Amino acid sequence: LGSKGGGPVRHALHAAATVMRDEAIRLAPQGDTGNLKRNIYLYRDRNPKASTGATERYLVGVRKGRGQYKASSLNKKLGRVGGSYVGPRGNAYYWFYVEFGTVKMGARPFLRPAFESKKNDAVGIFTEDLKKQVAAAVAKARQST
Repeated sequence: LGSKGGGPVRHALHAAATVMRDEAIRLAPQGDTGNLKRNIYLYRDRNPKASTGATERYLVGVRKGRGQYKASSLNKKLGRVGGSYVGPRGNAYYWFYVEFGTVKMGARPFLRPAFESKKNDAVGIFTEDLKKQVAAAVAKARQST
């Protein structure tokens, strides 16, 4: 079920995690620019065995938008190797302060409530999608033999 290409498990996990991502986007405070909502995303862990021992893992997170300049010839010429920049999607480094609050600002959580409200729906979507994907894989295996 979990293969190098991900197989049915990857597809079902992605479908379930998409529900949580969409709910987090819906619950995130809009603000003036909508930057926080634009930077909530779903990503696949490239090495899930190292952290959890699982074969597949998807995470919902917030892009921080920062990166470091690589040691390319142009960056060396311009003297910016090792320096940081803000990526094209914006910089939502402040998501942590919004989610958990600060001394001067109360918390306005959006990730945790999104998980709590959609966890049962996500499990249902995962099981239904996994059933469909396994049935399709069995049908494909029968055709090839």
